[in-house]
Amino acid sequence: MTYDFHVSTESVTGYNSPLFTKDNLNIDSAADYWAIEGMPKKKIVIGFPTYGHGWTLANPNGSRKPVGSNATGPSNATTYLKSEGIGAYFEFCEMLTDPTTKRAFDLNAKVPFLIYQKDQWFSYDNIKSFKAKIDWIKGNGYGGAYVWTLDYDDFNGECTDSVDGIYPLIGTIARRMGNVKGPLIPISSTTEKPLIEQNS
Repeated sequence: MTYDFHVSTESVTGYNSPLFTKDNLNIDSAADYWAIEGMPKKKIVIGFPTYGHGWTLANPNGSRKPVGSNATGPSNATTYLKSEGIGAYFEFCEMLTDPTTKRAFDLNAKVPFLIYQKDQWFSYDNIKSFKAKIDWIKGNGYGGAYVWTLDYDDFNGECTDSVDGIYPLIGTIARRMGNVKGPLIPISSTTEKPLIEQNS
């Protein structure tokens, strides 16, 4: 499992699923540990989260610090998941439509973070971070990738940075890992009328 490296019960902000960090709480170190212990790299599959963890900043007027900002607790419950300290990718897309939301991408950790409503700090993944992780998997000879969880991806196609329309994160994995062309799921505008057999 290569996510939940930092969760919202901690007293400072941290990345959910960083590729690299100064400490060992990252994908690179976790996968490397298993390889050093004898697991063949081709059998190591890297988990990609379609959710992120959130905190309420103790000092909302502080810096846009990537990680390590003091927090008073988990972030507020999000609109759809309705749980403190966690949000789905599709919810982050919605948060990013608010012009006051601040977002940044940590070039070292290869993950984004955002600050919503001035004091809600979220670590999450996006298409850019998924691409970086997939390139790392392929470049280091690991076995592949999986996601947790399908229903937290953008299943309605509302994120503006998607070429797929729907499921942009999963589509990124499929295309980047397996050279899939076109949309993953054919989109139909109508559903055929079901055939019903009636008893006489």
